[in-house]
Amino acid sequence: MTTRYRFSIVIPAHNEAQYIGQCLTSIREGIGQRGDVEVIVVDNGSSDNTVALARGFAGVQVLEFPDGKVGAVRNHGARHSRGEFLVFIDGDCLLSPDWLAHAEALIAAHPGSVFGGGCKLRPDPVWVEKYWLLSAPDRPTTLPSKLIGASILIARHTFETLGGFNEQVSSGEDSMLSDQVTQAGLPLRFDDRLSVVHLGNALTLGEFIRRQSWHAENYLARIEDSIRDPVFLLVSVFLVCLLTALAALALLPPIGLGLLVFSLLLPLVLTAKRLLRAGFRRPPGPAALVRIYLLDLAYLVGRSLGILKGLRNRQVA
Repeated sequence: MTTRYRFSIVIPAHNEAQYIGQCLTSIREGIGQRGDVEVIVVDNGSSDNTVALARGFAGVQVLEFPDGKVGAVRNHGARHSRGEFLVFIDGDCLLSPDWLAHAEALIAAHPGSVFGGGCKLRPDPVWVEKYWLLSAPDRPTTLPSKLIGASILIARHTFETLGGFNEQVSSGEDSMLSDQVTQAGLPLRFDDRLSVVHLGNALTLGEFIRRQSWHAENYLARIEDSIRDPVFLLVSVFLVCLLTALAALALLPPIGLGLLVFSLLLPLVLTAKRLLRAGFRRPPGPAALVRIYLLDLAYLVGRSLGILKGLRNRQVA
């Protein structure tokens, strides 16, 4: 007789040797003596010892899916799972010991809903982490506005009805699932009790910019969705103004300088938005504001580079 589970925890992994052990340990501590939870790690062609480390945990099912984007990796794990509810997290995240208990309480209180959590800082974060995962002193976590792959709780039948994750994009499959949930008229709820500790944040500005560039490569591939995204529009204005400013500086210096100043003011839109979402009643100190602004500037630069890369890829294709 095929075993049925209450929860199936699906973890996509690519070169997660640094964190997968901590991730699975946190899950094991949360499961305890429960017998209604299965854990599935789907390795996406790791070149390190991610697979060996995952197989060292008793009861963890390890699948190898070397070819495919992250949405396909998550879907592969879901297809091989047997749980009534699917939990998607990332291999560099930690669940709290009572995460599953909170999940059960939310399911009971809000049947038919899809749930998501946010990302918490690891102990002793560097400044890039601290000022990107921004939260006010009296608020533990800033919850996202859309589902993130680090913390999703969804009933199997709902996931299958929606068709799972988009398998064609290299990033943003979680936001697209969030949009599908909303378009289907299903309740979408975010709860800090489902938030996870994220260990794999960018630690330097260079790494942060590279990640944002990667996230933006699919903007043009799904342009109909992108043009409805205010952030995409802001990035596009920033990119056009910056490129125009750089071109105009040689021929029309006053205009070029004006456009350059305008471009450098645009990150303040993101800064204000993030401070409001994080629950700040008053602005933080000048040093913190400078760091937050620098990250928002780096965000726009990285996303702009991603758009340019997407344009180049379309021309090559």
